Amino acid sequence: MSRIILYYFYAWFIIKNTEVSPMVESNDELKKELGRFLKSIRKQKGKTASEISKQMQYSQGHISGIENGVKSFPSNKLIESYLMNIKDTNEEYNFYVDEIAKITKNKVKLNKVSNVTNKMEIIDRMMDIPYSREFISFDDNNEKSFTIFNISINDLHFHLQDINNYKFYKGIRLTDNDKNNIDKILNNYFENKSVIIKENTKTLRDKNENWEQLVKLSDYIDDKLDKKN
Repeated sequence: MSRIILYYFYAWFIIKNTEVSPMVESNDELKKELGRFLKSIRKQKGKTASEISKQMQYSQGHISGIENGVKSFPSNKLIESYLMNIKDTNEEYNFYVDEIAKITKNKVKLNKVSNVTNKMEIIDRMMDIPYSREFISFDDNNEKSFTIFNISINDLHFHLQDINNYKFYKGIRLTDNDKNNIDKILNNYFENKSVIIKENTKTLRDKNENWEQLVKLSDYIDDKLDKKN
């Protein structure tokens, strides 16, 4: 397994090394602390200032100036755009929002990204590949932490194809034959699910309800099943 990116660990490390002194009050000092924080999380994500600037449609010099604290205090819109091009999840984005508020003594208060509530948004989230690599856990203090793997750690197909580690079901060690059969069962389940979705789509269309997302989901399932076979 290649390197593991620990969101909260490196964010904690960055914050400890960019913490604002109680005596620091000026905008110049605050923007330097903010710039150091932004630069640190960018580097931890393995992104260059050039990549971020292109995604944000700013010059590399401007973004580097923000990170080094030599430009004017960045607008909320710019900071939000920066974070949106850094983050992998909404939770990570919201975490950065909270930390930036602390670093800047609430001078910078950014809007958080809303949690997924609409059922059609949930469908969209199901199709978001990064979630297959995001592992959420809670420590003894019930604090949530995120670990991002460079493999699809949450994808059952990955585990069923993995030959380097033992797999279990309720403590029962799975044989290669067990894994192959389970993979076939799950594949059949999703094939049937796609068929049912297609059948229900006509009913929703007749009722003038939102059916496009169901078509999108069905096509997505079919595409994934084809790639995994």
